[in-house]
Amino acid sequence: METFSTWLLVGTTATATFLIANSDKLIPLLSTRGFLGCGLLLVLSSFCGLWAKMHALVARAGVITETAAMEEAVKRSQHFESTHADLRGKASQLGLQLDLTPDLRRVVHEVLEVVPTSMRRSVVRNLTEHGISHRNAARSVIKQMVWVRCQGGAFLAFLLQAFLAAALTSLG
Repeated sequence: METFSTWLLVGTTATATFLIANSDKLIPLLSTRGFLGCGLLLVLSSFCGLWAKMHALVARAGVITETAAMEEAVKRSQHFESTHADLRGKASQLGLQLDLTPDLRRVVHEVLEVVPTSMRRSVVRNLTEHGISHRNAARSVIKQMVWVRCQGGAFLAFLLQAFLAAALTSLG
């Protein structure tokens, strides 16, 4: 989907460049209104393509950040377990019983040290007992799909506008 959006964005830009460079030849063929309509649809398609790319970047950054945070949480949790297992073993040799339960707030705080400040709230919300939830990334992918559809629709509308404008200009 991201590749399609990129190529459509490149094609839209190339088409817009062609329209602008050849406007003196195309305006008589399309009429002024038709030419402006084509330009507006190309701008709309480009705008939608840029929003789609933005959501693709947000999704990718979210997955990378949340995965790194989860890996750090697992590493710290494993270290905590091994350290406390050693302490429990030494305490039992001395005849003591220790109840060492992990302080999840401390673990989360240490994990958040590696996460950019702007994404901390999102990571805290998505850290779960069973792993990591990429909810924000999934939302961004859904938004990306919507913008890619709008981008493609605007480009198809541009093609329809261009053909209709040329046909109506030649008829009348």
